[in-house]
Amino acid sequence: MIKKVDVWILLLGCLIFIPLQGYGQSAIGGAFQMGKILPINKTFPSILSNSWSLSLDYTFYTQGKKNKWVRHLNFPTTNIQFSVEHFGNKEVMGRAYGILPSLGFFMLRKKRSNLQLQTGVGLAYLDRPFNKITNPSNQIIGSHVNFFAALRLINEWNISDHLKLFAVLGIHHYSNSAFANPNIGNNTPQGGLGIKWCFEAIDYPKDKERFVPAPLDSLSSKVHFFLRSSFGITEKGYDGPKYIAYAFSPGVYRHFGQLHKLSVGGEYLFNHAPYQFMQHIGFESESNFLQASRFSLFLGYELHLGHLGFITEIGYYLNKHYEQRSRISTKFGFHLYARNPIKFNRHLPYVGVYIRSYLGEAEFLEMVAGYAF
Repeated sequence: MIKKVDVWILLLGCLIFIPLQGYGQSAIGGAFQMGKILPINKTFPSILSNSWSLSLDYTFYTQGKKNKWVRHLNFPTTNIQFSVEHFGNKEVMGRAYGILPSLGFFMLRKKRSNLQLQTGVGLAYLDRPFNKITNPSNQIIGSHVNFFAALRLINEWNISDHLKLFAVLGIHHYSNSAFANPNIGNNTPQGGLGIKWCFEAIDYPKDKERFVPAPLDSLSSKVHFFLRSSFGITEKGYDGPKYIAYAFSPGVYRHFGQLHKLSVGGEYLFNHAPYQFMQHIGFESESNFLQASRFSLFLGYELHLGHLGFITEIGYYLNKHYEQRSRISTKFGFHLYARNPIKFNRHLPYVGVYIRSYLGEAEFLEMVAGYAF
């Protein structure tokens, strides 16, 4: 059942959204969704009922007058969502209270309806994480604060210039990137219905030329060099000590148009967790340092949206290391650039955040700093 605290949180979100209505063509809406969490192993808690979520959304419809990436990506929507989600077992898994920024990419747009793919990553507070004493049955999530990711397919119907109805089908994912164990992850497919109110009539592109990707200024096709360093924090055991892992990566990159960039490079990573553990149990050996070290090669793709870049990487570990779960590594995250990489393609300092994984199984969160020469 919906609790009073759920309603108050959504009302608070509404108060935050109200001042935003003056910013161009925008809308506010809400949705109710139902689904069922996916139990992915034998230690998963019992799922007693269907999951459900309530959400409050603010949507801004981009117009593309200044930003080239907006026209190039066919005028996506930018969104922010407040949500409350029940996982189907109140005593063990509790609820999640999330905030989710996202982008919506139009796949089909007609006069009376449109279809878009929406994806985003935010943060969520889970009120019943694992605890050795009070909640040992939750073998899924070990911390209150988690990453909240969503992938959704949304179909909207225009009832009037201001009123829209929509259907949504997607999946929600919660994880803390192994900052605290356990961290199996929570995956919930959901579907539902919603309603949206537009503060003014939405001025969709009416001529075909506005749907054509904007002409891009030519960039240097030369290969450039980059350096970056990063660190992350991991936990050993349940409620155990935290350890630092740090990495250093040289590589090269090349632009393909103003929005797209490919990179290749190598990485050295040292994880203090296995090194300190082996020292602690008295297993002192010259191989300890190598067992805690990783050497890898990687290939990356980055999409530039102004000063913000979304990065995806896949790598291959060249050596065996302690607690290795796969030869394949993956990273997903973003870069925040001091200079706009759409205008400048060299001498770009940046910071960022990655989620590092073993072939999709989250390992830890990385804080990144780098420089593209």
